[in-house]
Amino acid sequence: MCSFKERFLFLPGFCVSFCLGICWINYFRVSFTFLYITTLFILILILIFINRPFSILLLYLLGFLLGSLIFLNSQIQPNHLKNLKLPKNNKVRFKGYICSFPKIGKENVEFIFQVRAMLDKDKFYPTTGKLLVKVTLKDNFFYGEELILEGKLVYPFYNYYRNYLKRRQIFNILKVTRNNRIIHLERRGISFLKYSIYRLREKIRIIFLSKLSNFSSCLLNAIIIGDRSGTLFNIKDVFLKTGTIHILAISGLHIGIVGFIALLILKILRIPRKIRYILVIFILIIYCILTGASPSVLRATIMGIVILGGYLLKREVNIFNSLALSCILILFFSPQQLFEISFQLSFLTVLAIVLISPLIRSFFSGIIYKNFFIRFLILSFSVSVSSFLGIFPLVIYYFRIFSPFSILANMIVVPYMSVVVGSSFTLIISSFLFPLVSDYIAKATDLLTVGLFKINYLIFKVPFSYFKMVKISIFFILIYYSILLSMILIINFIKTARHSIN
Repeated sequence: MCSFKERFLFLPGFCVSFCLGICWINYFRVSFTFLYITTLFILILILIFINRPFSILLLYLLGFLLGSLIFLNSQIQPNHLKNLKLPKNNKVRFKGYICSFPKIGKENVEFIFQVRAMLDKDKFYPTTGKLLVKVTLKDNFFYGEELILEGKLVYPFYNYYRNYLKRRQIFNILKVTRNNRIIHLERRGISFLKYSIYRLREKIRIIFLSKLSNFSSCLLNAIIIGDRSGTLFNIKDVFLKTGTIHILAISGLHIGIVGFIALLILKILRIPRKIRYILVIFILIIYCILTGASPSVLRATIMGIVILGGYLLKREVNIFNSLALSCILILFFSPQQLFEISFQLSFLTVLAIVLISPLIRSFFSGIIYKNFFIRFLILSFSVSVSSFLGIFPLVIYYFRIFSPFSILANMIVVPYMSVVVGSSFTLIISSFLFPLVSDYIAKATDLLTVGLFKINYLIFKVPFSYFKMVKISIFFILIYYSILLSMILIINFIKTARHSIN
């Protein structure tokens, strides 16, 4: 096996430089032309001194400049909605298409609308940008549908929500009421694959609504297809205060379960190994699109594809390179994601598990192989502690909650969650293939889903299961991660020294 130092290859360092470049340019104004010329100059130097020892530093500098350049480029958008003087509290009309899956609520329908033109006195003016549309009248909407919408533009009231939308390049909300007109046009220029996947998503949502209780369907819509529009606040609050809120968002756990089930079924069907891996890669891509392709899902999907690709090519996969590659790919197309809570928690959780979990398991090396149950407990404990150490400062910073029982809660909830996800997929498959059997599976799934909440609720009711905290400073967070990383490096250095002596 390679040593700890050997795992930190070029790509992770380049990824860190890339992220630092995005952070830097977000707070300091620099000319785009200056950045572009400097980046070209550094690239020429790299080509000249490619074989010199200091070329690695030039490559890291290139990563820093590229991150800055890509983020700055994403802010330069001619004819964008944010640069136009749009009338507030007056009716405006836009032409475009629905570019997200519509979320159907009790009072309105929400979707992201990609604007192509603004209409003024029956004239079209080319316009780019996205709007968050909230429609209060009853109508049918679907992904890819081209519309002309009439409504009023409003700003998000809360600063947090305003910044949340801003990072997604959404600067306004368009409210469409009964007094406004909606013109349905053709559906054109839309990916057939993505359209079909979203149709499948709607069918899955209907299966949950028709076969499960309202409580279970709301919970599973969030867990399985990433639709949290129907999840009640008190449910989210319980999961948040027990430190298990992450299971309500699609993550690597879901991707892992989907990949495992797909591999198992294909193996039972005696599909050749190479074809099996290719089919699973295709299934993971479909599931990624199905759930909305959030940063955590993209990260897990890319890593899954890299790992399966390694098996196909019969090469050892480096987890740090896989994580860095997925991070760079996501930020390359959407650099604003770096400032998203879900993005930060997702990558830090995986990084913490990869770095810290092996160190914790090494303390139990004498007993870890004695019994399957003991081995499972140690693995679960190491993963829970690692993820807790990796993200708890950010949880305090963003949510102002400290959950001391989150380690225990995750040790219980995450394995149980795997059973719930497996049962949910069984219900979906049986509803398509064996409708008569699906009703019995639905009852079991309903019971398991309610049990998932009950477990969290019992932990939530334990005295001192959570504490409300004051907001900590970013300086404290930086100190914490510096100390944590230093301890990891020291422990690995001691382990490597002992190994070399022995």
